[in-house]
Amino acid sequence: MILHSDGDIWAILPDLAEIGLTCLNPVQPEVLEHRRLRREYGETFSFYGGISTQSVLPGGTPDQVREATRACAVELAPEGTGLILGPSHRMQSQTS
Repeated sequence: MILHSDGDIWAILPDLAEIGLTCLNPVQPEVLEHRRLRREYGETFSFYGGISTQSVLPGGTPDQVREATRACAVELAPEGTGLILGPSHRMQSQTS
C-alpha cells in the first residue's frame, strides 16, 4: 500500500506503520529528514520520491541535481533497496 501525503507527517508515521502502510510518498526532504526517516522507518516502509521539487529541481545546477540525487539514494537506500528514486512531488512548470 502506497500513501501520498504532503507536509510534516512525523506524528502519524507510527499509525501508518500500524495500519500496514508499505510505501511512503513523496518523502519530501524539506519536511522529512532522509537519514532519520531511514533510521526510524527503513525496516517498515519503502520510500518513493526524495528529490526536492521546491529547491533543487527548479533552481539547482545540473551538478546540484546530481549531488542531491546521490545523497537521496545513499540516505534512503544505503543497501541499494527500498527506494523508488524520483521527484518529491509532481514536476512544476518552473522545473527545467
